[in-house]
Amino acid sequence: MSKNIKLALYTDFSEESRVTLNTVIFNTWGFHFDLDVLCILKDDNIQDALEKLEELKKELNFHLEDGHIIQTKVFLKDEEDLLINHINRESYFSLVVGVADSEINWKPGSTYHTLYTMVKTDLALVPITHPIKIENRGIVSLEFKNLEKLHALKKSLEFFKFYHAKIRLILLSDNLLSDNETETVMEFISNVLPELDIDLINVTKALCQESILMAVLESPIDYFLYFNDDHLENLVQNKLEAAIMPGIHKFSLIKMYVDEHILNDLKYGQVEMPKMRLKVLEEK
Repeated sequence: MSKNIKLALYTDFSEESRVTLNTVIFNTWGFHFDLDVLCILKDDNIQDALEKLEELKKELNFHLEDGHIIQTKVFLKDEEDLLINHINRESYFSLVVGVADSEINWKPGSTYHTLYTMVKTDLALVPITHPIKIENRGIVSLEFKNLEKLHALKKSLEFFKFYHAKIRLILLSDNLLSDNETETVMEFISNVLPELDIDLINVTKALCQESILMAVLESPIDYFLYFNDDHLENLVQNKLEAAIMPGIHKFSLIKMYVDEHILNDLKYGQVEMPKMRLKVLEEK
């Protein structure tokens, strides 16, 4: 059984999907991973989809080194529920989806809306405008009450370290934290993620949208990371449904899925959670 993390790429064979795939491969080349390419048909031409997936699989096997398992799976156009069940059952490390602007339908009932709201794993939305480059500048945002969800970043610790990530943590609270509370938060971050370069920014939830926009404009970023069941989840969803988010930025949106069970496993280590592993470290 492979010890690699398992990534899933949702494709419709569009240019967005191709750009997303190239981005995934570029940023994970030095890590152990397997990849499932998932497709849901828009029509009944299953043979055409199978042929395209087989060509894609051959191309991936040619470009990637040994040690990666590449698989493909096709779902019929009325099998959206089966797609979601498959994704949640397989416990993917992350599902990656390529997005454009006006061509993507985020309204309730669309495939993209279903993926965003129903998938119980980390979800990365990669815009077609996202440059293929080293990912080392990011913003992480979550509510003060959900601070312990930062344990989830430990899954990708080697990724952050390898790319010398510089992270701005925007911590949302009803009121600004006191000096003592801020000190406690910094101690928590140092204990959980001691090797990462993290700059803490505390803002009120009432001003969070403006504060995040200013942070993005102040210095371009490669990814914006937030969490399920958090203030930003609904805010981003509303922006997607209003066709505001896609197409106007060049960074990936990453929603991390952390429930109580996952959080306990991350905090106490009773069950070994899948983590990104750098190949170079294991060769030494």
